[in-house]
Amino acid sequence: MKKLKFITNTIYWICILVVILVALSSALVVFHNPIGLRMFVVSSGSMEPTIKVGSVALVQTKSEYQVQDIITFQNDPQVDFKKPGSTTTHRLVEIKKVGDKNMFVTKGDANNAPDSENRDPGLVLGKVIFSLPYLGYLIAFAQTQVGLIILIVIPATMIIYSELMSIKKEVIKIGKKIVKSKEKEEKQDEEI
Repeated sequence: MKKLKFITNTIYWICILVVILVALSSALVVFHNPIGLRMFVVSSGSMEPTIKVGSVALVQTKSEYQVQDIITFQNDPQVDFKKPGSTTTHRLVEIKKVGDKNMFVTKGDANNAPDSENRDPGLVLGKVIFSLPYLGYLIAFAQTQVGLIILIVIPATMIIYSELMSIKKEVIKIGKKIVKSKEKEEKQDEEI
């Protein structure tokens, strides 16, 4: 019986941890936050072997970027009209002066040549601090309807159900104590 309770508790806490991690990771993918951290799922092999496909890149906004930094930038909607709002993670290989403005030359580690377009520093979202391989697959799955149900809704429902059962047990215990207390009072009243 103790082993079963231990296994059940372990599964319960793993579910809570998964729900929290997936929720936080998804939030970092979608929302801006005060400390400038965001997560991006890497969906191409242009940065292999440094950052593998399916990795999650944790990116932090910086005030300036250096050559050799791996940066994530928004693709220029005027140039890359097929994927508006999409992002790319590549290495900053050169900072060029174009007119009176600095422009970034970027290149994927797996690519033979730099990107064809220079990048406006204003489109840079941040520098990659580190990446976690394969976690991107989980986050991408969690953002689908089926993934949301499997990774968030079902574990959350299990947690809520478990908590409701605990509350029910406590209410029953309290109810029994009240009944016993009243029976004891009635017994004492009968004796008097």
